[in-house]
Amino acid sequence: MNISHLIKTIAIMVGFGLFTMFANAAPPRQDVNVVNTPDVNVVNTPGVTIENSTLEPVPVIMDEVTRIPYQGKAIVSIPAAQTSALATFSPSLPTSGMLVIEQISIYANLPADVEYGYYAVRTRMEGDIYFWSFNSPILSPPSFTPRHMRGTETVRLYHDLSYAPPEAVFFRFNWAYDATAYVRISGYIVPEGSPSLAP
Repeated sequence: MNISHLIKTIAIMVGFGLFTMFANAAPPRQDVNVVNTPDVNVVNTPGVTIENSTLEPVPVIMDEVTRIPYQGKAIVSIPAAQTSALATFSPSLPTSGMLVIEQISIYANLPADVEYGYYAVRTRMEGDIYFWSFNSPILSPPSFTPRHMRGTETVRLYHDLSYAPPEAVFFRFNWAYDATAYVRISGYIVPEGSPSLAP
């Protein structure tokens, strides 16, 4: 074997070795962002390997849930000769999305001889109407005019804003005199298309 042929053979072998080494090298590591949406699925296939460790964890980016704070009030006036009435909450609500009610409070003026009353919030979901009723103590003794009802409830109620607005309903067991109830709610609005209602 002559010298020139030997040099060519060695060069071919070195070139093949370098090609094999770079071909088998692992691709550079890159960050993987997993977005929390119902349309993203990570499946275990032979061609996909996700490495995670406490030193170099895989970053996970969670979608921000947009919330719009809301506080509303309804004044329910019951004229004489009626035992109940209702009123919608103001300020007005949008016509899409979801209202999440977290707290309800009431203050009511009642005739002196009313011994009992209760109030409710009416919500709508998927075409159905729901009444959520609450009892509150009457604070003033019977000799006082008017008597007062006051109470606060921590709740978690949902109202689909594509339906009619939620309403406050007040009931009293005496129809001889007028009565007025002030119902307030607080919570937040989740706009249509948001990924989650979770707190």
